Amino acid sequence: MSVGISQRSRTSTEDGRIIITGTGRAGTTLLVQYFTALGFDTGFSMNGIFKEIDSFSHAGLERKLVDETNPYVIKSPEFADHLMDVLKEGRMKIFSAIIPMRNLFDAAASRRRVFKAGVQWGSLWKTKDPNKQEDMLAMQFYKAMYPLVKYGVPTYFLDFPRFAEDFDYFFRTLRPLTDVHGVTRAEAKAAYTRVVDKSKIHSFRALFSTPGKSKRGIEIVQNNLTAASDNTVSSNPNILLPHVFREKDFVDLGTAVESRYAGIFSPREEVSVVPLGVTAQFLENPEDFHHAATDTDHAQWLISTVLERISHVPENSLVLDVGSGSGNTAFALLRALRNPVILATDISRPLLRSLLTTAKTVKNGSSIVPICIDLNKPSFRDNRFDLIVGRAILHHLFEPDILIKNLYASMKPGSSMVFFEPYECGYAFFGMLLEMIIETANRMPGVSDEIITFLRGTSLSYQKCEPKPVEEYANLDDKWNFSRSYFERVADDLGAHLRIYPMYKSAHPYSGELAFRLKAGAGAEKDALPQWAWDLMEKWESRLSQDALDEMAYAVSVVFTKPAS
Repeated sequence: MSVGISQRSRTSTEDGRIIITGTGRAGTTLLVQYFTALGFDTGFSMNGIFKEIDSFSHAGLERKLVDETNPYVIKSPEFADHLMDVLKEGRMKIFSAIIPMRNLFDAAASRRRVFKAGVQWGSLWKTKDPNKQEDMLAMQFYKAMYPLVKYGVPTYFLDFPRFAEDFDYFFRTLRPLTDVHGVTRAEAKAAYTRVVDKSKIHSFRALFSTPGKSKRGIEIVQNNLTAASDNTVSSNPNILLPHVFREKDFVDLGTAVESRYAGIFSPREEVSVVPLGVTAQFLENPEDFHHAATDTDHAQWLISTVLERISHVPENSLVLDVGSGSGNTAFALLRALRNPVILATDISRPLLRSLLTTAKTVKNGSSIVPICIDLNKPSFRDNRFDLIVGRAILHHLFEPDILIKNLYASMKPGSSMVFFEPYECGYAFFGMLLEMIIETANRMPGVSDEIITFLRGTSLSYQKCEPKPVEEYANLDDKWNFSRSYFERVADDLGAHLRIYPMYKSAHPYSGELAFRLKAGAGAEKDALPQWAWDLMEKWESRLSQDALDEMAYAVSVVFTKPAS
């Protein structure tokens, strides 16, 4: 500082105050901490500037604009609403203003991140619609700037996060202000080092780089609700559902139907609809099905295996689980991916209730959003999901190709859609082997009538890969076994890349499946069948190469990938 210039007090408000304002989420709290560390009167102690802020949003330390008890340095984005009237009426003196500025999308995305976490400080401002946050921040910025310009208030602008990362830039920009308060470079550097924590700065990147125009002509980034690839996908249903679904009015079933379904959402027009072709085990007695179908280790293995085969799923991904049931696949995805938000969809309210109950007990379970919906109807906006998974769902439908096509449009370019489904070739061959055992049992001892009945029912239960008349299949759960040709036709129509893998690669797939079915369906061990039956199975298995066994798998992973461009 030049000799002969008197120093201005760092505490006196006699000749006006220093105000800090702007859009917020741009380092305003950090500036209050910095000036406190320099000995300016901010109304907060050194201990208070760290304790009196929100631990998640790092927001706080705000003051009203007009208050005789205010300290020398005050800050709040809310000043924008009052500056014009206050300066016009001469109700306070402002010595200087500091306005940190941040990329408008980042400032809005930061508020959406806080809103998603359910935190009040630093959340959405002047709007309840996350899509409109840029608009409102731009308007508030104008309302802060114009009075300062109109009434000639000396104003300093800081680029955030640059000023929190580059001390030389920060010191140089504010030097005219700090010089008159006798702040040396060494003093400024010490205070800066004491309060800056770069780990608290979050980076957001918009997926769409082409700016659009709001109704007021302010340039904004379009479709920014969850368009950012980092940190902006929200599991808050009020944000997520309008982003994902087209023109759907959703209701909480806890209010619309029964309190036990609270936290499950459904389109209003579907609340009273009874879905066609869905049987009682999914709608009326789902707890029984839930216990029979629960196998978390198996679900985890399936998801881990398929994730190794598909393109990279990014952090903070948006994932659709089709036919979630009680949540085995959703929870496996939650564990396998990095910070996903999972839309868990199913037609069964009771099964989703089981899912929601479990979600409340697991880490990050709130990232799973249960939706009771019929996905056979076009519902989703385009280019939304980073991954779609459906485990044992297509074979329950009358027209599975329609669902695949509806979902495909909602995939982001480069993303994958995975289904785990029964395969006709494998089940037909498996059925023929069972018939051989049944016929041989007529002349060979060792097979009980109960097991014969079970094998006969199993051999007849598989379905062909062909259209299903509604009147014949409405009360049948398993309506399809699929073929490669079926999925290839669908993929060709969509222009999708298609890969099909056996779910269980084994030299003895049919023996293994029979042992599983005896245990799961009849409560019997392998010794329920004599050795000759197992020898017969293995004889036919040994006649096929591993490639042929893979082609004749009874269950497959089907992966549709949307071209990146």
